[in-house]
Amino acid sequence: MHNWLRITIRRHIRLALVLVTTAASLGSIFGVSSPSAAPATAARPVPTCSQFWRHSGHTDRVRWYHCHATSSPLTKRVHICGYSGTLHGISVTSRPDGHWPRTNHRHDRGGEGCRPR
Repeated sequence: MHNWLRITIRRHIRLALVLVTTAASLGSIFGVSSPSAAPATAARPVPTCSQFWRHSGHTDRVRWYHCHATSSPLTKRVHICGYSGTLHGISVTSRPDGHWPRTNHRHDRGGEGCRPR
């Protein structure tokens, strides 16, 4: 192999290494990452109202239900109208670990038009 060819190949290799190192440095500075590296805090899809209702603990003898938004998209205030005419209000949260804690269970007889049949 000719000497000039070896020198040219070495220069191209050095240039390629410099470009790769520079690109990696700039990517970390500006927050660019490879598409295969998903961030650990990737947004989870927001559950539907029916998913919150199914975890409310009140799925028997239900005439209707609906959800009210809260300050968090992963927590909903679920209102369930039972055949007894009692409106149940329950806050349900969807956690990343698969648990659905329920809090603030309240009853309102006849609330929001929920009347006995």
